[in-house]
Amino acid sequence: MVSQLEIFFVTGDEVQILDGRYKGQTGVVANEKPSTSYQKARICVNLSQGIKWFKRDQLEKITSVNEETKLSEQVESPVNEKADSDDSAELEVSSTAQSEVTYQWLDPNLIHLEDGTQSRTATDEKAIARYSLEMEEDRWDWQHDPPVIFDDGEHKRPGDGHHRIKAAALAEQQILCEVRIGSLIDTIRYSCSSNQRPTLHRTNADKRRAVEMMFQTLIEEFGSLDAIPRSQGGKRKGLDWTNRRIAEHVGVSARTVDNIYLELELTAKIAQFIEGDRVQIIEDKNLPNWASPGKLGTVSGKDKKLGLLVSWDNDTPQHIHPDKVQQTDLPNPNPTPVLKSIESEPAQVPTPVANPLSAGRDHMQIIFLPPLSTKSSQEVIFTARSTQELKNPQSFR
Repeated sequence: MVSQLEIFFVTGDEVQILDGRYKGQTGVVANEKPSTSYQKARICVNLSQGIKWFKRDQLEKITSVNEETKLSEQVESPVNEKADSDDSAELEVSSTAQSEVTYQWLDPNLIHLEDGTQSRTATDEKAIARYSLEMEEDRWDWQHDPPVIFDDGEHKRPGDGHHRIKAAALAEQQILCEVRIGSLIDTIRYSCSSNQRPTLHRTNADKRRAVEMMFQTLIEEFGSLDAIPRSQGGKRKGLDWTNRRIAEHVGVSARTVDNIYLELELTAKIAQFIEGDRVQIIEDKNLPNWASPGKLGTVSGKDKKLGLLVSWDNDTPQHIHPDKVQQTDLPNPNPTPVLKSIESEPAQVPTPVANPLSAGRDHMQIIFLPPLSTKSSQEVIFTARSTQELKNPQSFR
């Protein structure tokens, strides 16, 4: 008997629903393009109630007498004899479906895991160890939710299942994978849409990383953030990627995508400035209260959320959006004076002065004075006559 995993559905196949709300009903596999991650994991079937989406194991293909005869001939063919052997690593599929997806046993060490396809921020080593133990003890269900692999003809990259693939490598086992034809961008976009209802919980950091990865693939495809097709009025047309569509694809809120988009937009704009640039505030009706057109300053820092940090001439530093300023060659009219360092001044060696009048009394009194060149002509230098006179200020009268 052919297992459900080995059965592939193509447009036009007549199927019967095995369980769920529509159990027992029949329909035809439709050629409806999935738009959400929920739909991407299912098969589109046209029932009497309309288009519905079902898991692969919920469907049973209704086979005609002619198809049963053809199937029996395929089982007896040399190709299928090879597939049934222990050395076979690939499940046989119809020629029509093979161009879309195949199921293959792969060596996990031949799958490229380091090409930036992981949408999680961290690897759960405990989960890998747990999966690996189940694989070693033959408790792992290989046919349940196989990892999705994209093959570009040169490399095989995982759209999901990074933990399972690492576990299989640790257990030194081959792993059953769903292999599709696709590029690195296809792989990353699929990864961004996966893990929405996984065994391993997605953190907020994971969700943010998935959104940023999604934007990066779109920037790479269309050239820049501004060039990404974004329809107006909420209507989706062709390749349009609105924030709402990205949110649906990744499985996060539209507000999350909006915030990340604004950060990326601001980051791209502040990248046009460097520290030390002279800037001038332009005419704009939405200027901050403290800002006025023509105000000058020097860029002293950048922040992806606050914008440019500008040290304003004769004013305190403030952040401002890069759209509110323009670069200028106008200098600072009142530059801050540069204080000379003490080390730059010539060393002043004290000059010893001996008072001969004090000789023979207590001891020779030495007074250290700075060089005369640093004194004005009007200054008078007093020399103490003795130690006793220093103690008695009245003697200076």
